[in-house]
Amino acid sequence: MADKLNFLIISTLGTLNHFLYAWFGKLKILKLFFASSESIFEHMKLVLYPSILGMIFSMIFFNYNNIIFSCSVGLLVSIFLIPVLYYISLFVFKKNIGFINILIFFVSVFLGCISNIFIIENNITCNLNLVGIIIYLIMIIYFAYYSFYPKKYGIYKEPLKKNSTY
Repeated sequence: MADKLNFLIISTLGTLNHFLYAWFGKLKILKLFFASSESIFEHMKLVLYPSILGMIFSMIFFNYNNIIFSCSVGLLVSIFLIPVLYYISLFVFKKNIGFINILIFFVSVFLGCISNIFIIENNITCNLNLVGIIIYLIMIIYFAYYSFYPKKYGIYKEPLKKNSTY
């Protein structure tokens, strides 16, 4: 049940997150929380804060052993898969396809939630929640820094419009 709740929270709020920066007037401070461009990095950021909220709900309603750690691993899986699947699709289709990008987001979130449940079901006896907290803190700092100081290349650069179909 926790996997379904996490998937619902992350996919719904992540989708909303894609639009909230523009809806709230593109205030600079909102770059910390919401996607502010179409770069791969910003699509990865769509998962971070909804994942934290999903983890909090899981802690309240399910109280599994290592819930913070398992949710942080799910976050890492999701944010790792987004650029990997994006560049695979770019290689296969030779262009940026909006529908495929949306599908990549949902597949990445789904697989992140599956990895979360895999850890929970394996009942790791030692408490790894501190590791999970550290992972979340590192991700928050990483996304906060590069939201304001993005590189000009790679995952931080917006895709070219001429190679897109939206």
